[in-house]
Amino acid sequence: MNIPIYTISIAAMIIIAILKLGENAILSCTESGLSELPEIKKLSAERITKYLRSSESFSSSLHAVTGFLYLLSGAFCALDLVPRLLTAFKVTNESEAYIAAFFGCAALAVLASSFLISMLCCYIPSSVVFRSPEKFACALLGFVRFFLILFLPLNKLIEFFAHPILKLCGTDPLESKKVTEEEIKMMVDAGSETGMIDSEEQELIKNVFEFDDLTANDIATHRTGITILWTHETDEEWDSTITKSRHTYFPICEGSIDKVVGVLNSKDYFRLKTIERNAVMEGAVKAPYFVPESAKANLLFKNMKQRRNYAAIVIDEYGGMSGIVTVTDLLECIVGDIYEDEEEETPKAPEIEPLDSKMWKIYGSAPIEDVEDALGISIKTDCDTFSGYVIKMLGEIPDDGTVTTAENELMTVKITSIKDHRIEKTMVLLKEPCEEEAV
Repeated sequence: MNIPIYTISIAAMIIIAILKLGENAILSCTESGLSELPEIKKLSAERITKYLRSSESFSSSLHAVTGFLYLLSGAFCALDLVPRLLTAFKVTNESEAYIAAFFGCAALAVLASSFLISMLCCYIPSSVVFRSPEKFACALLGFVRFFLILFLPLNKLIEFFAHPILKLCGTDPLESKKVTEEEIKMMVDAGSETGMIDSEEQELIKNVFEFDDLTANDIATHRTGITILWTHETDEEWDSTITKSRHTYFPICEGSIDKVVGVLNSKDYFRLKTIERNAVMEGAVKAPYFVPESAKANLLFKNMKQRRNYAAIVIDEYGGMSGIVTVTDLLECIVGDIYEDEEEETPKAPEIEPLDSKMWKIYGSAPIEDVEDALGISIKTDCDTFSGYVIKMLGEIPDDGTVTTAENELMTVKITSIKDHRIEKTMVLLKEPCEEEAV
């Protein structure tokens, strides 16, 4: 029985379609999904996992197989269609245009077969949405592996000739491709746009990458915001400070804020049966763990877990205390603010509050960038907070409890509250020239 030549092309197309379907199914699998397969399919799951972990090599080998089948299908399609086309156009061997017509018909046949192959074997399999890719992958794994083994000599031959060419181009074919941080961020953004990753997950992933770039100084609570226990205070004074404060960790200082002799954990403190100093020092106080301002957040987090010391004293280049950083501070850099129930019930007052079109109520702790944005002005200063900017305007640090005024070409600032040599509250009046310049 004579088999029509074009049936070989059709068979090659069917094989390509199944191989593409198998490739899409295997590469769509996840290791978590494969782990849920029944015990009888564990061997298939292991083989699919192996392909997933070397996806580039798997895809390259499969592309070599399908490429050969493309050529085979196109060649046999041309062998079948060309004589038919030449007969249909009545082109004979005696005709002077026979050669030109032959190659023209061959090109037309190959073009037609390529279109069919691309549509039926590539586009359609690639557009199939698998509800359970693991099941498809297990079903087609044997078929895919058969052709990979069958064409293994061809793949080895291609690698033998391709590797020297890649090396000449400065690429090591045996070196695995390194995925950069920027590529992962781009994939996360693309996943967010398509709805595969929600906004909270996107923010979480980005925070993880930014975490390595943060330093202890970026995260720490500044020394001016720390509640301190002094060695010269009585047990009752300690108890009053700890009870009234919402902090968990309290640096213990002797004589100077820069001389930290211990860190008290309030959770351990409240478990004690007595507030007697010796019992407190033994049961609720640990030796201070000092870290430089330049310490990287990821290394600091790792060291704090290993030491089981969940609060670190950040020191500056002169050995003085710059601030304190806790494990909670580090976690908040990744997952966002962690609030207690009572904190949620008491919302924080805004640091910048407009009173009218020209008058503003501004706290000294307000970041200078936020002040610029709120007031619509440009403030040329190297200070981080509005308090530092106002102190520069004054040229001195005013005494606690005094009420004074500072003025420059941009604004008039009335200082209404000063505590511990820090400007807490101010009233700001913008000047007319400033508004015109801003416009």
